[in-house]
Amino acid sequence: DGDALLDLCARLLLHLTIRAEAEHGGVVDEAGKPGSILTFLPGWAEIRSVMERLQQSPRAASLWVLPLHSTLAREDQQKIFQRPPAGKTKIILSTNIAESSVTID
Repeated sequence: DGDALLDLCARLLLHLTIRAEAEHGGVVDEAGKPGSILTFLPGWAEIRSVMERLQQSPRAASLWVLPLHSTLAREDQQKIFQRPPAGKTKIILSTNIAESSVTID
């Protein structure tokens, strides 16, 4: 069932942030610098669904959840290149628009 898979996706993302916080003080890249989580989803409905689940979680205050979809205004798409606010983990929920070579801080 699609709804169960989206719930599982949101729970997995939350688990990853909790584990990274416990082990490294947050999500970090190979060099130990603050990192981000990029998640590919099939479409806008799935992005919205996972985003809503994350925003309703007890950890919502520690997350910076950004959608990335071709229908979003360019200004909104550019947010993925910004560093997250202090103390927040950036989670990008994207369709295949992000499959081209893009470096996200």
